[in-house]
This record gives sequence, C-alpha cells and structure tokens, in this order.
Amino acid sequence: MEKFIFKKVEMWVVLLVLLFVCIGAIFFGSLVREGAKDKGRFGAISDTAYFVASIPELVKDALTHSDDNWMSVADNARFPGRVGWDFDRTSPAARPDGYVLLSRYDGDPNRHVLELVDLKSGTTEHRLVLRPEDILAGWKPKQENDIATAWVPQRFRAIHPYVFPNGDFMVKDHHSPLMRLTACGDVVWRNEEVDAHHSLSLAPDGTFWVPDRLPVSSYGGVADGFSNPAASRVDAYGNVISRRSIGDLFVKHGLEHLLFDEADLNLNPMHLNDIEPVWSDGPHWKRGDVFLSLRASSTIMQYRPETDEIIWMRQGPWRAQHDVDIVNDHTIAIFDNNALNKGKGVQVLGHNQVSFYDFETDKVSGPFDEALAAADVRTPFGGLFELLPDGSLLAEETTNGRLVILERDGRVLAEFVNRASDGKIYFMGWSRFLTRADGDQIRDVMQAAGCEADTGRSDS
Repeated sequence: MEKFIFKKVEMWVVLLVLLFVCIGAIFFGSLVREGAKDKGRFGAISDTAYFVASIPELVKDALTHSDDNWMSVADNARFPGRVGWDFDRTSPAARPDGYVLLSRYDGDPNRHVLELVDLKSGTTEHRLVLRPEDILAGWKPKQENDIATAWVPQRFRAIHPYVFPNGDFMVKDHHSPLMRLTACGDVVWRNEEVDAHHSLSLAPDGTFWVPDRLPVSSYGGVADGFSNPAASRVDAYGNVISRRSIGDLFVKHGLEHLLFDEADLNLNPMHLNDIEPVWSDGPHWKRGDVFLSLRASSTIMQYRPETDEIIWMRQGPWRAQHDVDIVNDHTIAIFDNNALNKGKGVQVLGHNQVSFYDFETDKVSGPFDEALAAADVRTPFGGLFELLPDGSLLAEETTNGRLVILERDGRVLAEFVNRASDGKIYFMGWSRFLTRADGDQIRDVMQAAGCEADTGRSDS
C-alpha cells in the first residue's frame, strides 16, 4: 500500500488528469447553471447537478434556520414596551367599523400567520398558521431565492393575501407560486406558471392582477440576472388569463432609455410592486385600466390592457413608492416611501408620505403628512396604505413590523406592533381592511369551517 501511495507518476499523467478535472468542472458548472435556470435542456442530469451544488447551502440552512433572524426587523428597539394591538388610546365607538386581515410573520411559531381582527371589539376571530412545508412541497424556485424556499419554511411570507367570501385565501410570497388555500390552510390549487410577487388585486371582472416575472429571453440580448417583471392576470381557479412583459411594453412605446444606457447595467430598472385595477369609467381612465407602481424609477403608470397602451405616466415627486390607489374620479394616492440611497445605504427622508395626485390640477398634496410624521411612520421598503370609509388612514410599516390607523389630525385610533415573546419585532405581510358586512360574513364561514389548532377566537 505504501509503495502504491508513494509511487512516482509521470508529469504528463498529472497534467492529463488536471485537464480532465478542469473539463469536468466546466461541464458540471454548465449543468448547474442550466438547473438553476430551470431550462430543462439536460433533464434530470442538470437537476441533479444543481442539487449537488446546493448541498453546502442546504446544510447551512439546516444548521442555522432554527435561529434564523432573517424575518426580524433591523431595529428591535423601536416602539419600546409596545406589543400586539393597542386600542387604549380611543374608545370602541371611535374605532373604525370593520376588520383587518392581518398578515404577519409570527416569531413564536416561526411561521407566517393570517388573522381576522375585529377592530370594534379588538378580538381575533380567526387565526391561520401557514404550513409552507406542506403548501410548497415539491416546488422548485425558478431563480435563486432566499426569501421563500421549500427547504426553509420559516422564511415563507404571505404577501398581500386575499380572502374570498367563502373563507378561502389566495396567498403567495415574493417570487413563489400563487396558491388558493381553504380557511384551514389546505391547498385548493397551486399555480407554478406565474412567478408571483408583491401585490394581489381583485379586478372588476372577478380576476386578479399580480406582478409576475418573465424570462429575459422575452426581448433577447440581455445579461443573465436582468429582472423583467410582468403584469399578469389569473382567475379564481388559478388559470392564467394574460401575462404582459413590462420590458417589452417599454420597448414598444419607445421607453427603452428607461431600461438601458451606456453605463453599468441596472439588473432591476423597473421593480413592479403594485397593480391597481380601475373599477369604473371616469374622465381620466376607463374600467379595466390598471395603474402600475415601478419602484426603481419612482414611476406611476396608467396602462390600458385592452389596447396595450400606456395612457399616462409620471416620475416623482414620490420616491421608491409602493402601493397606488384610486381615491375618486380624478385623484390617485401613492404610498411614498420617501426613500433614497446616497451611497451609504437606503434612508427615509424623515417619514413616509401618502401623496395625492389630482389629474385635473396636475398637483400633488399630502393631507396625512403631519399625522404620518407624528406617528413616525418610516419604512424604507414595502409598506402600503388604505383610506378607510370613515376618512382615517391605515398604514403598514412592513419592514418595521407595525400597522397604524390614523386620523388626519394625528390621533392614533389603533396600533399593532408585531413583537414576539423573544422581544424581537418581525415583518408584516401587507394587510387588508374589510368592511363590517364583508368581515362578518367571512368570520361566520371561517368559524363554521371547524379548523383545528391553528384557529380560534382570542382577546387582543
């Protein structure tokens, strides 16, 4: 054995072995690349190579996910002494009459939860702890994705979930399948064709608009990693009705200069984060139009799917905005993160704003600016707002783990701080307001579903 180990080897043999090793490494790398892109040209071989190359990361996740701080906010010292709902600053009569579908990451079970909360009574009428290890079973991400992975279920979040009148939920994460679940969390259907992310919005015809992502080959010649968002429409049964590449749309309308220039390539020049459908005709839009929010360029755009036209668009004065809503027949409002990066990281300039744009006067106003400043609402990423029927404002600080309901004069009607028993604050997941009538109906069918363990009424 010793003679074999120390036997002299000709140099040409060593060089030949090294050559074969290099060729093998290149071939293995190509297989891994194809597996990561999910192109399927080499079938199971590329999938196996991709899995082998992923083993170190999988082992790391397996060793560390039990203490995974990815879902906790950057500043756990904010909101000292505050945890859960606070209705004590106002009487029940002064609270908004309705419900919140609270979407949040719960640091105690280390899972995302959906809760139906009655704002008048302050009670949680239904609670669902999502089971991503079940609902994502067998799913393979289309691209590298640390946000939602089947092998790290602790990281799944239900971003902007929708609840149906029968108590079912439509859920997704950022860049995940789109799924419909029962009130008890069982899968009704799962659509892996779309690469769903950010908002989920009901259209007047009963379909849903959701930001999607298409392969960069859709308009060719772009480097790997270039993010090409799409505005996609699906029905309540998970069938895809349409998918429109935003990059192709820009090129068609002579806006290619917003995507590419002679400087370094921006791999994410659009970043579609909200699609808001128009429900009725007006002097400035038609039923069926949609407003798109493109964060990277601080752009709001009105798009008409019927004719594939860009009707209107404007950059700023909002910065890195999320969420655009229609206020009346001549006004839209935008959740302005008011954030920028001067080379030292993202910072919010004071506080978030809700900017109202009037198409008739071409002016921007901020009627809730003082209230948002007084409440210190300042999430650099994510975030949304909703104008409630009583005139108050619901604002969610997604990456700060807080939801507030404010009057224009700055009075706080309700506040939720997503702090767990470990003292850490965890991310929110884009919550929704429901009217009293809708919330009562959904509450009743959810309670009649008889779900075990994950649901139940509890005082807040």
